[in-house]
Amino acid sequence: MKNKKGFTLVELLAVIVLLGLIITVSATALIRSFNSGKDKTKFEAAREIVNNAEAYVATGGQLDEDSCVSISKLVEAGYLEEDLMNPRINKRQWSSNEQNETKVCRDLSAELQDKYKVQTLETGEKGYTFDGFKYIFSSSNSSSYEETETEESEVEQETGSSDEGVIDEE
Repeated sequence: MKNKKGFTLVELLAVIVLLGLIITVSATALIRSFNSGKDKTKFEAAREIVNNAEAYVATGGQLDEDSCVSISKLVEAGYLEEDLMNPRINKRQWSSNEQNETKVCRDLSAELQDKYKVQTLETGEKGYTFDGFKYIFSSSNSSSYEETETEESEVEQETGSSDEGVIDEE
C-alpha cells in the first residue's frame, strides 16, 4: 500500500496560477486607485487656487483685460502662499515664469467639470473648469504637461485602466 503525502504537481500549479491571477487583479485595482487619487489631488489644488481668486475678485481685486488673474498676482496680493501646490506637477514648486503665465479666468459660462482629468478648453489650452471660472495652465509648460500626461496614459494602458474618476456630488 502506497502512503500518499503532499500535493501533486498539477495541484501546485493550479494554486500558483490562481495566486497570480489574484495578484494581477488586485495590483491593477491598486494602480487605478492611486492614479485616480493623484488626479483628484491635482484638481483640488486647482480648486483651492480658484476659490482664492474668487475671493480676490469679490474684494475688489482687478482682473486683466482677458478677465484673468495670474498666480503671481494672487501671491503678491496675499491670497495665496508662495509654497502652494502646483496642480500641473502635484508638487510645491513653481518657476517664476509659470506663476506669471498660469492664470484663473472669470468665465460666467464655465461649469464644474464632471471629471478630475485635465481638460482641453475651448481655447485649446489645458486646464480645469469650475462654476464661473477656468484654471488655465501656463502655455510655456504645456509641452511638459503633455509629457506628464503621456506617462500617466502609458501606465493606464499597461494596467488596462480607463477610469477617469467621476466627481461625486457632495
